[in-house]
Amino acid sequence: MAEGIFNFLNEDKDILCSSAGISIAPNSVASKHAISILKNKYNMDISNKKATQIDYNMVEEASLILTMTSSIKNFMQNTYDEFKNKIFTLKEFTGETTNLNILDPFGGDIVIYGICHNEIKTYIKRLINKLK
Repeated sequence: MAEGIFNFLNEDKDILCSSAGISIAPNSVASKHAISILKNKYNMDISNKKATQIDYNMVEEASLILTMTSSIKNFMQNTYDEFKNKIFTLKEFTGETTNLNILDPFGGDIVIYGICHNEIKTYIKRLINKLK
């Protein structure tokens, strides 16, 4: 959801966002609730978007890597030690100092996905303002 929200809200098309996971199921697609929320809120169809496994080249090429949780941030910094200075949680990078995790809605109902969407959107708006 974060990739879709950022790319929809961000007006600077020179800044692109793509998402990747640290442990994905090959050929997996977005959940039905994520698909529904992005379709309803942004008229965006992500039903055919396949999950992407993060790799060294992606980390090396990225200007900034933002994670949803501290545990994923720590894993990324430990795995890609030479790039740890460009890996943050989304909340941390946007100035939050406590509760740096965004709820993982995986397995939840549409209400949980909606709560997650709202939280991600709040911090993505802050991110876009910071990047200006």
